[in-house]
Amino acid sequence: MRNKNKIECFVNKASSFDEALLLVFFLFFLYSCKSPVYKEREAVAVERTIDSVSVVPQTNFKIDTLARLEKYFIDLGLVNVSTLDSTIQKQLRYSSFSNVLEKDLYGGLSEVYLETETAAKLVLANTFLQQENPQLRLLIWDAARPVYIQKLLWDSLHTKMGHNQQYLSHPSKHSLHNYGAAVDLTLVDTAGNLLDMGTDFDYFGALAEPTKEAELLAAKLLTLEQITNRKILRTAMQKGGFSAIPSEWWHFNACSKTYAASKYKLIN
Repeated sequence: MRNKNKIECFVNKASSFDEALLLVFFLFFLYSCKSPVYKEREAVAVERTIDSVSVVPQTNFKIDTLARLEKYFIDLGLVNVSTLDSTIQKQLRYSSFSNVLEKDLYGGLSEVYLETETAAKLVLANTFLQQENPQLRLLIWDAARPVYIQKLLWDSLHTKMGHNQQYLSHPSKHSLHNYGAAVDLTLVDTAGNLLDMGTDFDYFGALAEPTKEAELLAAKLLTLEQITNRKILRTAMQKGGFSAIPSEWWHFNACSKTYAASKYKLIN
């Protein structure tokens, strides 16, 4: 806990982007030096399938699912982002009823977990954002996502839309979310107000596609303000080491899927 407090203090006092970059290397070093006890725990095989959720009594769903999910993330070595940078906001949409399934899939989970390298990049992106736009903060909608949640989303979208390959990875192919190496997020001001991005999270249509923004602006389907807000987000994330995708303005990858599969554990 002492180390975590030092990290948070360093992030909040960082006066330059270069200092934040040094922080990234420090975070990677700190969380790579795992104790023998931790390594032994991490070596234990963790099994998690969609069937494990169905056996939870409905009356205790939130408590049991939350406890098991957080323990699972921690056992895999994922990092709680808030312990690295408390200024990064979070509002996990799949941990509420405000999502495409209208169900709480995470049992009330309120903390954001990512792979160490991904979390360090996110801290760097948020530091750059605040230096360029002191009145803005990152707000995370989704981060590490188990494969069984991916399957629930896939099956639901297939039922509702008939096709979903463009907007969601097939569970068998895995998403970078399933490795803790991708994040869905937006921007808020210091009062917590969402910036206007033109669409909500998980809007499956052309309005959400970054590659069509010029066309949508010309057609007056997106405003200059909405596109400018998206560019502020993209610039900050790219400075942190993330890459955008063509279909969703809110989704950013920390690495390639090949890299993630070779280095990170799959979150089943």
